[in-house]
Amino acid sequence: MRIVTTCVLILCLAVSARNGICALRISEVACEVPGNDWVELHLCSTEKISINIAPLYVTMYYGTNYPLATEPVTLYSWDRPQTPWDDRYAVVYLTAGDLPDETDRAGDLNGNGIRELYCDNYSNSLWNTDCVVAIDTDDDPDNGGIIDFLAYSNRDGSLHTSIRSYVTAASRCGAWIIDNDDCEQSMTHIGQKGLATFQSIIRGGTGDTNTHRDFSVTPFQTPGMPNMAAITGTSSSGLFSIQNKKITMQPRRAGLDRAPIRLLVYRPCSIRFRVFTATGRLLYRSPLQEDLMPGIHTLLWQPRPSSVNTGLYIATVEGSDGDDSQVEKLFIIADCGR
Repeated sequence: MRIVTTCVLILCLAVSARNGICALRISEVACEVPGNDWVELHLCSTEKISINIAPLYVTMYYGTNYPLATEPVTLYSWDRPQTPWDDRYAVVYLTAGDLPDETDRAGDLNGNGIRELYCDNYSNSLWNTDCVVAIDTDDDPDNGGIIDFLAYSNRDGSLHTSIRSYVTAASRCGAWIIDNDDCEQSMTHIGQKGLATFQSIIRGGTGDTNTHRDFSVTPFQTPGMPNMAAITGTSSSGLFSIQNKKITMQPRRAGLDRAPIRLLVYRPCSIRFRVFTATGRLLYRSPLQEDLMPGIHTLLWQPRPSSVNTGLYIATVEGSDGDDSQVEKLFIIADCGR
């Protein structure tokens, strides 16, 4: 009876580990980051599962590559409250092997709330032209150990021979589908000039068709957290947009005594905002926030209660990236009632 119970337990553990492997995804890739390119992994499952990713490889195969860590690094399919990071994600830096890994034992060493691992892989990972990214059991694409795979290209008609061979190997084991025998056109398109420093490739949703259709380019890098897709229908000249142009506040009530101005920044730019009375008198001029990266940002006006009265205030948000500028207006309604 004890032998049967042990066998069942081993089988259950094996099935759980296999489910974890199958649920592990390449979620986001940044290949033009100054200093160090990175890949975000996501354990994506509706079931409560976990997996130790330490012995796995995140690699473009070219050159020498190494496992993710020498100690356990556990991802979970849900975000546990006892850790400062989102347990579903890990961010792997491909060419920073001199930094300590944030393993289960080490914890959040730099205090930024992101689970981060550092590899000493091939020094020029990743390429910003044609490239592949794989989660694999080793750094050999030909032995069937690929867990997840992404192939991307600027589609300039000059696909690198080694990259072509890696895509072909992934296709043979079912990890990537080549449409109509056209390898380059079957790779996720990153634009002829490649990615900008603030852009990344993201997986859309949780599905996996093993094709370029699973991925797209976004200006919003979100390492260690859910992806944010590019906003369609946005003017190419726009630097930012204001999510709410009418804000209410109560300057004499704690917690309601501030006016948060939430921006969606589309391109790297510098931002300043000003607040005026309804008659045009300047009340507040913020410091210049330089080089804000694309994404959601919050500007905050928190005046002294004695400096404002009940009424309407007008704010302007000004952005510039050196080539273009933009000014937007919004309204702040202050209620100083007791």
